[in-house]
Amino acid sequence: MYESFKQKTHSLRSSVGGADNIVSVIYIILRVVIMCLMGNHRHSEYSLLDGLATIPLAIKKAASLGMPAIAMTDHGNMYGAVNFYDACCAYNKEAKSRGEKPIKPIFGTEFYVCDDLTVKTRNSVDSDESDRRHLILLVKNEQGYK
Repeated sequence: MYESFKQKTHSLRSSVGGADNIVSVIYIILRVVIMCLMGNHRHSEYSLLDGLATIPLAIKKAASLGMPAIAMTDHGNMYGAVNFYDACCAYNKEAKSRGEKPIKPIFGTEFYVCDDLTVKTRNSVDSDESDRRHLILLVKNEQGYK
């Protein structure tokens, strides 16, 4: 996919007369699309009342869609990290024996962000969207995991 994009942007650059700015914008858009296709915000059964798919099922579905990686970002916890890693390893072992591409596990979590930690209730009259935010954190390396 990337090589095809590179060829298309090269021909676009030459046809537009070296418009590097256009190519840069297209490249950024493509990177965003690829990140979206990787499934970098997925809940498992470890996200109570929100996760529907089991971890092995989510991995198989992501692989069948041609995703190179999948992230597990359960709400407020990483309880499923070990099961997620084990399931990815098991899938990759089977995929290797079939000659298929492996899928990369990406660990993460969806944290809750609030304006004031001391406020334990939400007044529905004064409340707006600003006090109900989530933050997705993805692990880049071992240091980020710790």
